[in-house]
Amino acid sequence: MKTRPTGNDRNADWMGSLCPTLTALPLKYLAVPGSHDSFSFWVDENAPVGTDHKAFVKHLAMIFRLLAKKVMKKWSMTQNLTFREQLEGGIRYFDLRVSSKPGEVGCEVYFIHGLFGHKVT
Repeated sequence: MKTRPTGNDRNADWMGSLCPTLTALPLKYLAVPGSHDSFSFWVDENAPVGTDHKAFVKHLAMIFRLLAKKVMKKWSMTQNLTFREQLEGGIRYFDLRVSSKPGEVGCEVYFIHGLFGHKVT
């Protein structure tokens, strides 16, 4: 099932429209909507296999190359809304997984879930 942006901002300010009884509570007592692997709405099939995978998965990806990465892309992309669309939909808890690319010069950090995604800027 794919989630679609609603096109309205009703959920964007849900915390601001809570009743006074709830706004007086500490956050730990509220159920806050969140997303799993929040930045996995895009991954790069041409990037190396992520550091979050076991050695045998990396080995299989090396043997089967593009076929393996196409399958991994389907596993890795657990979101189809961008960060902004998730915020506008009311999401307030984000699961952010980051890593540098093995062998890459510099200190660039990328979002990751099986395959590398966008660079953290």
